[in-house]
Amino acid sequence: MNLILIGMPGAGKGTQADLIVKKYGITHISTGDIFREILSSNHYLKPEIESYINKGLFVPDDIVVKIVEEKIDKIDLKKGFMLDGFPRNIFQSKMLDNILSLHNTSIDYVLYLVLPVNESIKRLTARRICPICKKNYNLISIPPVENELCDICKVKLIQRSDDKIETVKERLKIYQSETEPIVNYYQTQNKLVRINADDTIENIFKNICLILDSK
Repeated sequence: MNLILIGMPGAGKGTQADLIVKKYGITHISTGDIFREILSSNHYLKPEIESYINKGLFVPDDIVVKIVEEKIDKIDLKKGFMLDGFPRNIFQSKMLDNILSLHNTSIDYVLYLVLPVNESIKRLTARRICPICKKNYNLISIPPVENELCDICKVKLIQRSDDKIETVKERLKIYQSETEPIVNYYQTQNKLVRINADDTIENIFKNICLILDSK
C-alpha cells in the first residue's frame, strides 16, 4: 500500500502519519526528516540544502525530487510507504509518477486532511515552546498545566517566529498556490480521499482506517 498524506499546515499530518505507520507497518518517507538527516551528516547535498533553509526558502524541486528518489530506491517497496511533505506541487507529483513507474508501482491513495483556514490559523498560532528544554506545547490541544509556563522548567513559554500570525498567513498563501493544485491532479486519477481534519485525533484516524482497510 503506497500513500501520500497532504493537508493544510496545522491539519495534524505528523500525528496521523505516526499512527498510520505504526498500524500498517509501512515506511514513512518525510522530507522534513530527510532534510534533518542530511543536515546532521556529511551528505553531498548538505551545503546546498543548508543555504536555502538558512534563508527561509523552499529547497528547489530538482533537489527535493532527487533526495526522495534516493530514498525510494533504498526502501523495501513490498512493505509499502507513505509520503509526507512530498509532493508539494504539480511538477513534483509528475516526477513522482515517473519514479514509481520505473519500479512498476504507483500511489494507491492520497489522503487529504481537510481543515478550514481559520482553524489552521488558530492551531498554528497556539503553538508554544519552552526556551530552555525545547518541549513543544499547543495552548489548544496540548496546553501546559500552568498558564503559559513550561511544566518542567516553570519558565514562560515563547512563540516561534514562524508561528506568528503574519508568518502563518504567508505560509497558508504559499500552500494554497502551490499545493492545492495537486488535489485536482490526484482527484482526476481517482486516488484522492478527503478526510475531515476538524475533528478529534481518534476520529480522524478511525476514518482513515476505514478507507485503508477497504483496499
